[in-house]
Amino acid sequence: MKKSFYLISIFLAFSLHFVHASGIEETFFGTTSKKRIQTPSTIEESETQSSSSQPKKKKARTKENTSESRGPYGEEYAIATTDTSFKQMLSIGDHPEIIISFLNTFVPAFRGDHVQTVTDAPVAIPPLKKPNEKQTFMDLHVLTQNGVHYIIEMQAKRHLMFDERVLFYASSTYHLQLSEKELNLEDWYLKLKPVISLQLLDYDTNRIRGISSSDLVDTLVERVKQHPLPEDQFTKHYILTDQNSGQQIDYMQIVQVELPRAEKGRTLFPPQENFTPLDWWLSILNHSKDYVDEVVEEWHTVKKKMPESIYNTLKRLDYRTWNPQMQREYREDITRKDLFQAAFEVERQEGKAEGKIEGRIEGRKDLYIKKMAKGKTDDQILNEMEITQNELEEIKASVNKDNGV
Repeated sequence: MKKSFYLISIFLAFSLHFVHASGIEETFFGTTSKKRIQTPSTIEESETQSSSSQPKKKKARTKENTSESRGPYGEEYAIATTDTSFKQMLSIGDHPEIIISFLNTFVPAFRGDHVQTVTDAPVAIPPLKKPNEKQTFMDLHVLTQNGVHYIIEMQAKRHLMFDERVLFYASSTYHLQLSEKELNLEDWYLKLKPVISLQLLDYDTNRIRGISSSDLVDTLVERVKQHPLPEDQFTKHYILTDQNSGQQIDYMQIVQVELPRAEKGRTLFPPQENFTPLDWWLSILNHSKDYVDEVVEEWHTVKKKMPESIYNTLKRLDYRTWNPQMQREYREDITRKDLFQAAFEVERQEGKAEGKIEGRIEGRKDLYIKKMAKGKTDDQILNEMEITQNELEEIKASVNKDNGV
């Protein structure tokens, strides 16, 4: 059954993308290349280099070497939560105010000190041991004016032990922040700076049902069962806290924003007159593809309600200004995003099925105990309760577990 759900989901995801791309063939298993900020000047430079490399041979104007005017869904502005868009949107470049606004909006100021300036600080995780090793970099890693480290990641696909991986990235960054020279100092530990890890999640953890694995436990499922997010909340903020005194160590923090939950109780599109900076950012992250030039013009130029940081963010997300390579990578991102969403629905359907089985077992335990107390045999219980042998064994195991056997 699980395989059937999975195959159907893959088929639907690729069928949807085939329609959106108007017949353009896509590659799902592609390589990931390093992204860079695309501006009209870099696009012009790319086209100039392309033409100068073959001056006597004019390239045919095809979709492979010319920019498209609309994205796969017909959007003017790219979906902000894809890998290509996210890095394009938040890279420092010529508009550092974008990422500064983003951090000040989603992360509580560290000890009251708001982010004022940022610098790039790429870190390979895990640390490289050989010069030619393949590097794996976090989505974004920046330093603020006081040396606080911010790790920023967009996560569209849920996978096993995601929170544990986040913790590994944060602790690795904390561990690697000092140079060899600094570590040789007698009081090297005085130079340590806080690390704050921020993840934007494109799924609602309260709705998860568990990812099947032969040898791993889906640790998030149990955490959600015991401590689900309140209905009106969409963020989690982890800080090391002593369970007895409540004392906190704030030098390592994890902040997670669950974007689908942010829609509850809010109108995020079209923009509203009373939008706060948080509302504007949530609107961009959840509805960037719904924006069109007329809406941008109305709220930025006419009403003058759209902050400059948001306006410049949309300019970076303008799909029409991207070069062909970025557009191609974005289309590949969309294919993966469709597949991730389909896989998440499979997880939910499988979880619902498992939940029904668990519910049947829980509902029959009392009846089984009563029949056992009357001295009924297994065969009698099977016939009277009209259950299978496997169901009987599951009921027994559940009862034994309740009794600590």
